[in-house]
Amino acid sequence: MNVIVRTLVDLYEALVRWYHSWRYGPVARRLGKTDGAGHGLIVVQIDGLSHDELLRALSGGHMPYLAQVLRAGEGEAYRWFSGLPSTTPAVQAALMYGTKHGIPGFRWYEKSTGAYPVCKLPGFVNRLQARLSAGRTGILRGGSSYANMFDGDASTSLFTLAAIGGSSLLQRAGVLPLFIILASSPLRVARIAALSVWTYLSELWRRVSAFFWPSKFGRLSLLSPFIHVLTDVLVREISTFAALVEIHRGVPAIYVNYTSYDEWAHRFGPDDGHALRALRAIDGQLKQLDRMRRWGGRPYDLYVLSDHGMTACVPFDTAFGQTLGEFIDGCIEGSTRTDEAIMGPVDLQEPAALLGYETEAVEDDLDGLSREVARSLRESLEKRVEAEPPEPAVRSDVVVRDSGPLSHVYFNAVADRPATLEELSEFYPGLVRRVAGHPGIAVVAVRSPDGPVLVTAAGVFPAVRESAAAVFTGLVEATELLDEVVRLLEFSNSGDLVVLGRWGWWGRPDQVVSFERQRGTHGGAGGHQCDAFVVAFTAPSISLDGVRTASDLYRLFLSYQSEPLAVETEGVVTDTASAPVEAVPTRRQPQR
Repeated sequence: MNVIVRTLVDLYEALVRWYHSWRYGPVARRLGKTDGAGHGLIVVQIDGLSHDELLRALSGGHMPYLAQVLRAGEGEAYRWFSGLPSTTPAVQAALMYGTKHGIPGFRWYEKSTGAYPVCKLPGFVNRLQARLSAGRTGILRGGSSYANMFDGDASTSLFTLAAIGGSSLLQRAGVLPLFIILASSPLRVARIAALSVWTYLSELWRRVSAFFWPSKFGRLSLLSPFIHVLTDVLVREISTFAALVEIHRGVPAIYVNYTSYDEWAHRFGPDDGHALRALRAIDGQLKQLDRMRRWGGRPYDLYVLSDHGMTACVPFDTAFGQTLGEFIDGCIEGSTRTDEAIMGPVDLQEPAALLGYETEAVEDDLDGLSREVARSLRESLEKRVEAEPPEPAVRSDVVVRDSGPLSHVYFNAVADRPATLEELSEFYPGLVRRVAGHPGIAVVAVRSPDGPVLVTAAGVFPAVRESAAAVFTGLVEATELLDEVVRLLEFSNSGDLVVLGRWGWWGRPDQVVSFERQRGTHGGAGGHQCDAFVVAFTAPSISLDGVRTASDLYRLFLSYQSEPLAVETEGVVTDTASAPVEAVPTRRQPQR
């Protein structure tokens, strides 16, 4: 009897391997097989999902596969602190390169050059990555990156801002062969078709509902449902398919990011039905990846994590009838030029932008009708993505740049460096105290010759740990947040004022004031913005009790590299063999 059972199991395993070889082998052969030595690393990022919201999604049945794995004892959800700014550029830089130095938010201002960086433009993100990676090693060396901000030194990428036009999978494998192979699976085609129809009809209904609830749903656009199919379904499915191919190839490291939950949560709130449906779709992708890595030739460890959390919010201008920039402008006597970028939530901007960038990168490789189709698609996607306001021709007196409930305020009265509290008090008497006393603002951080200063409605505090509880009232990680604010002020490109929106708005501990027009937000402090999670599917299992920050995860992920590598942490270069990792989980050595 045992012989029969063993024979049937062996036959099933052989059939599964044959199917995978038939299904993914053609693309794998075009890209080239790897040696597959040692344990590989797979990281699945669910953008913007907080630890608390993850637990609610699991208990509410919105992520059935992940819940099943956790119930089986194959993993455990650990909470970790994303720090400030709690935005994807900063946290993913720390995850992939071990540092977030010089990334004060999603957008900021460079006094020295007058530039307005924003972390959604491929050229800028590529230059930013070049600076971050100097003297450091990325966790994806020789591996693959899908739908990320940075590529972590990956050899192959797709929908990754820092690598657009570089190591794209579409250029390496070829657009037509990739889509022919993608379409050769009837089940996958049927699933994509069903999801596309459901997404189209749901979006069409939502757009029709805009006639009755325009403030929530936005204006009607007949093209929007089709664009949603491309961005919410196609980008997700292609990223998963590409990751499955890479698992079949046995590449050393794979990092795939799913952004739809973050996009929907910004628009409607972190626990809205649209966001929860996005989680269910992501759970289905996770199921495919986990099953594939269990059957692949190379053993893989799988980590599911978020880069930061998300919390409910009230827009500053909704609550007070004016933007932060308008309020500051009203506090300054005389005529001033104030430049402020107020961005509103436009559904699924990030995948739309990434798909547009990738389409533009491969246009030159196409011809005839296919090139015209690609060009039309790119132009439609470009119209959907909300453009950043143009840089002013004349340098403004005051520049305000917001990243959710975190705002950087710059004063060009001191044009070549950050201004101090004393200088600002001379140019704009009483301004800092008036800003800090606003009911929508919790903390204003500012530099001073004697050290950083934190200003609240209750008074002025030195940025020392003894002040943490008084400044970050009611927050569990008050000391850690104080350290993070001090670190932000060390960046030369952080604002002269670093402003944090109020938390505990209207008595709700999980609701904050955001300086952008959103219903769900992150970037600052309060609520669940800094509450990220990580789950490890490893064999044997490891505890992640020692993981506290993105840098801890970086060192853990870097240990999957097959040789000691140089690591630079905030300017100090060490070797991984001697890096301080006692608080970080140890991992077995790769098998040879």
